[in-house]
Amino acid sequence: MTATDGGDRLRAAATRLRERWGVDGVTLAVVAVVVAAFAARFYRLGARTAHFDEGRVAYWVLDYAASGNFRYRPIIHGPFLQHVNEVVFGVLGPTDFAMRAVVAVVLYYSRFVRGDPLVAAFMVTAFALFARTADTGRRRYFYAGVGFTALGFTVKANALLYVLCWVGGAVLLLDHRLFRAADRGAEWTAVARTHGRRAARIGRRHVDALLFGVLGFLAVVAAFYAPRGETAVGPGLSAALSDPALLPALVREATVGSAEALWGTWVGSPHQDHAYLPYLGHYLATLRAGGLAVCVLAVVGFVADRYRPDGPSDLVSIAFYWGAVSVLGYPIATDIKAPWATIHAVVPLAIPAAVGLGLFVRWGRDALADGDRVSAGLAALVVLLVTAQVAAAGAGSVYLTDHREDNPLVQYAQPAPGVQPVMRDLGDTAADHAGTDVVLYGDYFVDAPGATGPRRPACAPWQQVLPLPWYFERAGATADCVDSAEELARTVDRERPLLIVARAGDVSTRPAALSGYERRTHLLRDRDTRTQFFVREDVANATAGG
Repeated sequence: MTATDGGDRLRAAATRLRERWGVDGVTLAVVAVVVAAFAARFYRLGARTAHFDEGRVAYWVLDYAASGNFRYRPIIHGPFLQHVNEVVFGVLGPTDFAMRAVVAVVLYYSRFVRGDPLVAAFMVTAFALFARTADTGRRRYFYAGVGFTALGFTVKANALLYVLCWVGGAVLLLDHRLFRAADRGAEWTAVARTHGRRAARIGRRHVDALLFGVLGFLAVVAAFYAPRGETAVGPGLSAALSDPALLPALVREATVGSAEALWGTWVGSPHQDHAYLPYLGHYLATLRAGGLAVCVLAVVGFVADRYRPDGPSDLVSIAFYWGAVSVLGYPIATDIKAPWATIHAVVPLAIPAAVGLGLFVRWGRDALADGDRVSAGLAALVVLLVTAQVAAAGAGSVYLTDHREDNPLVQYAQPAPGVQPVMRDLGDTAADHAGTDVVLYGDYFVDAPGATGPRRPACAPWQQVLPLPWYFERAGATADCVDSAEELARTVDRERPLLIVARAGDVSTRPAALSGYERRTHLLRDRDTRTQFFVREDVANATAGG
């Protein structure tokens, strides 16, 4: 079969789909992109070592699954991932693949276990449903939009910033109408009053829907944020369902209590006290590396739409304003230089970017129909360059060279790839070992030897040891801390642990007690924190043989 025959068969199949199901070429192209993106997201999904934040969230999922106790911790943002991944882990097991599966299913732009991609997906879906409500007047779209908005708030509190962007965009759209009214010679005040009265009429006509929407929003938020089990912050959900008298206190804790905890941790704290320009520069550099095509096409689409004969589209305008404000605003809102924060600009900018891409496609199609090969070639070149940039950003920065210091998509707290095989060795052998499985050694990884607490190992400084506790916990490994060479020697002689972990600077020469261990050195952060992992030789040999 020749290439021509293959092309003819594909075109015939597409024609049959259009005739039978009413599926047009654009829909087929979108479906093809979605399928390809879905496959790409799941390719080697579990291959990367867990990031600091991924390990922190996943650890608390395991803690919740084991204890049945849950309370809202603002430092790890909303509870959505904890509740959903508790179910996923029960089905797939606690692995790096399973940890990332929910995010990989939901949104193309990331498969990293942060709330940001989920917030973006839920809130953009809510925006689309609200736009559909405005077009059709059907309440089911409104209720669905409220549901997705509530889900956004269960993931991360910056969902509120989306709502503010929508309100700001609506104000700018009103300004569009007032400006055009002045061009027509109408009084802008009269136009403003007309729109105000129309909004009031809609509100009065649908006041019951608004009330049900508020109640539904609160119900979803309360269900996710409500404590579970034996916690010190209020009655658990199961207890309140058994005794309705506890429900008011439960709802208050899930809503007002969570809001107060959020304020104390993020809003009323110095987390955002940093210089603006360096964070803006980092944000723009990340956009250049991962979203250049979208940003350029968004500008083209916005300009083309704004100056079209029948005036700008509300959807394109509000999406561009939303994305542009996010570019300028998130360097203020974020507490660290986080590449994932750019998703909040890229997703809304994809709407005007689609208009820009469509402009070049139509230009090329029309030029080809007119026999203008030069213009058709230029349009094809633009589309090719856009496709190449997207492919290069994905392949070059994610799949081929996914961990290097000059990769702007890698955040500082990402461990090197070599850490994960060490943790895999631990997981393969911990169940059959009696006694202490892991020993943390030295000033860097040891905070309070012998300490107990809700986080395991309690003897280690949490901010420095992550993401290792996630791997310890999922392996069922017991971990302890020692802060002297003498105690290390006694522990090794007595317990024969499977793994000893120490900062490279704390073990400049191999202690005699570790003569039966294989040393592996890896970075626990993107560009520093050289860490030595001493794997017991029989463990290293056994796993290597397997």
